[in-house]
Amino acid sequence: MIKLNYKTVLTSLVSLTIIACTQAESSRVSINDGAVKNEVLATKKEISMNVEQQKSTKEEVLQWRQATVTFLNLEGGFYGLIGQSGVKLLPMNLEKKYRQHGAVIKFKGVMKKGMMTIQQWGTPFHITEIELVSKGKNLTSSH
Repeated sequence: MIKLNYKTVLTSLVSLTIIACTQAESSRVSINDGAVKNEVLATKKEISMNVEQQKSTKEEVLQWRQATVTFLNLEGGFYGLIGQSGVKLLPMNLEKKYRQHGAVIKFKGVMKKGMMTIQQWGTPFHITEIELVSKGKNLTSSH
């Protein structure tokens, strides 16, 4: 008569179960590797398309407009543009010769919607063309 050792039988069963689960998991991974790769590639394509769409919707080209240059003594001081309709634009590249409080300018450029600035005032704006309509006041040479 054969005596069975319960500990040996139990250990063998557990080992076989672990081995079977490991093999099943590895075969699942190899089967799904292609699908995962395709899914990752599709996701990358979606992300790049979304970025391009966001770029196009976050930039608005403005044709000739007129605004008053205003010095604001906030966050260390900066110059902003206040349009005739009251729109507030934060010029990112206003040349020094136009940094005159109260000056009236004509300009073209691109609004940068969704861009964060330390000033937290107006919509960031990149000037592409500018003309001085009337002079303002030079407050200090450092501004």
